[in-house]
Amino acid sequence: MKNLLQPMFLLVAGVYITTAAPTPDNVESLLQRSANPRASQTKICQDLKIPLTVTSTNYVFGLPHFNNDLDVANWVVTATNRNPSIKKTVTPGTKNITATYTIGARFCQPAPGKKSNKVVLLATHGIGFDKSYWDPNLPAELKSETDKYSFVDHAVSRGYAVFSYDRLGVVSSSSRQTSGYTVQINNQLEIVKKLAKLVKAGGENILPGKFGNPKKTVLVGHSFGSALSYFAVSDEPDLVDGVVLTGFSTNISASNQGTALVAGFVPRIANLMEKKWNGLDSGYLATVDGNSSAVIFFQQPDYDPAIAEFAAANQAPFAVMELSTGREFSFNPPVTFKGAALIISGKYDWPFCAGDCDDVLANPGAQYFAGARPFKAIVYPKAGHGLNFHLNAKGSFKAITDFLYENGL
Repeated sequence: MKNLLQPMFLLVAGVYITTAAPTPDNVESLLQRSANPRASQTKICQDLKIPLTVTSTNYVFGLPHFNNDLDVANWVVTATNRNPSIKKTVTPGTKNITATYTIGARFCQPAPGKKSNKVVLLATHGIGFDKSYWDPNLPAELKSETDKYSFVDHAVSRGYAVFSYDRLGVVSSSSRQTSGYTVQINNQLEIVKKLAKLVKAGGENILPGKFGNPKKTVLVGHSFGSALSYFAVSDEPDLVDGVVLTGFSTNISASNQGTALVAGFVPRIANLMEKKWNGLDSGYLATVDGNSSAVIFFQQPDYDPAIAEFAAANQAPFAVMELSTGREFSFNPPVTFKGAALIISGKYDWPFCAGDCDDVLANPGAQYFAGARPFKAIVYPKAGHGLNFHLNAKGSFKAITDFLYENGL
């Protein structure tokens, strides 16, 4: 683990049946799966419930738990203070924690008779979204636009299978059973690594629908999910065969992390904002409105305002400790990962490139992925941080799958 114990700010249904399963690499395998898979002419998807027991060295939240949004404001000014001793009061110590969580996931693969290359993409979403970021369930008036914004649909059309999941504390992943004061980058990272091992081992319980065992596995992340994917291959270079990091950069000096990023979120206590978030504790936060979401994720005029409104209305709350343990980390030393590595971000990515990704991604990205075969950086035009929700998102999907295909994945 690379300096994860230093605080940082980073951005960013159905009926279930119980089945028996093996335990590969001492990782619990899937115990529940959907009895009613979702199918279409091109893909078949199945919802999963995966119990995982993880041990991690967690930071302890050092401030009083929030009673109101003024307490959140105090956290913002404390956590972004330039005085290290003041900033440290947010996360003053650590504690080893072992806990069991239920992770909600969805596995989508080409429908029977369609091309399948037996490569599984393990997709981790970023802050403010859930797993539907990769395959949005658009409202009726926008349903015809789904093809433009669904990474899953595109990947499946190219023969890939996609295993997406809700990060811990988000929607179907123990959100009512966990606290926003404990969910953080360290336990999220352990979950990514365990899921990667499960997917790599394959089998009907984790990759249902007679998929069998994958030939290759690839981590795909967005924003905070990209950071988790980066640290996963940094910790365990042989974990997967490829990694795709979207909405991401290793060039911290060119980012808008810290004060500017938190100012963009303008966070509020989620359960005080919406009834649908009742049951979440006060450590779960949400962006204040659609304007703050637009600042973080979108670049005008390269998006449909209706899509931005949809994204804001369907945001997923995030844990205060995800941001509190996302500060001031270092990517040093370079990873020893030897698989294929791609960083692709919108040219106007605000959190990671301060609005201009030119000359930011390749350097020092190539240094951090010096062992990758190959490494490639793409500054994607006419897009901001929320890459999947811009008008030309489908071109970025093609760039990703082209990169994978060209490198034997």
